[in-house]
Amino acid sequence: MAVQVETSRALRRPDELAALVCAVLQALETDELDWIEWKSVLDLGIKSVQGTLARHILGMANRQPDAAAAHMQGCGYIVVGAEPGSAAGVTPIDPAQLSQGILAYAGSDGPAWSPQYVEAAGVQVLVVVVEPPQPGTARSRCAASSPRAAQLTARGRCSYASPARRR
Repeated sequence: MAVQVETSRALRRPDELAALVCAVLQALETDELDWIEWKSVLDLGIKSVQGTLARHILGMANRQPDAAAAHMQGCGYIVVGAEPGSAAGVTPIDPAQLSQGILAYAGSDGPAWSPQYVEAAGVQVLVVVVEPPQPGTARSRCAASSPRAAQLTARGRCSYASPARRR
């Protein structure tokens, strides 16, 4: 059983994103696809968690544009606080704090994305909408300055590069 949601157009309204979360709750663990990622329990205030979210944002932004366009008009979705069969929810943090933490890794010139909290199954869930990859755009790279910052070196693949190699 796949995630039971209409995939011919992008979901953006709060009610549509809440329906997406409900579809995730009814899905199977094996239903995670290249346009949707879910995480059950994450503390959004922790820097490493913000880095994890940035890595998923970059990965979705680096999908092949033609393949991405087959679902959700190319948009990608990261659901935090829900997974198949379980809605743990998240403790919301200020969107500005979340954005600042993610931008430290994804970069301000990185892919377009937007976080939105929705209520589903009685809990708050974060849904990050990642805008579609565009043909001809350079691949998105991690902007973090740590010596082993994750770098997306090919669409959908991750490796590590020193700061000198990232230039």
